[in-house]
Amino acid sequence: MKLLEPDNLLKYKQPSELKEAFISAGIDVEDTHKKLILSCGSGVSACVLSSALQVCGRDPSSTFVYDGSWSEWGADPDTPIVS
Repeated sequence: MKLLEPDNLLKYKQPSELKEAFISAGIDVEDTHKKLILSCGSGVSACVLSSALQVCGRDPSSTFVYDGSWSEWGADPDTPIVS
């Protein structure tokens, strides 16, 4: 993962490296007028992303984790799925 130290996967990289990773993915860390909703397969990776954004200095009040993620969304037959 681009956000964690390769020799210690329990530690985030430096904030400048995290910002660079987010920018390369098209995410402006400092634009907190734009709300971010993070999702993944089970909710775990989305929480890692949310924490990394906060380490970068992003205001956590504009970052949200959909903790049900794909596991919940895909299990409900009434939710739209675009492929």
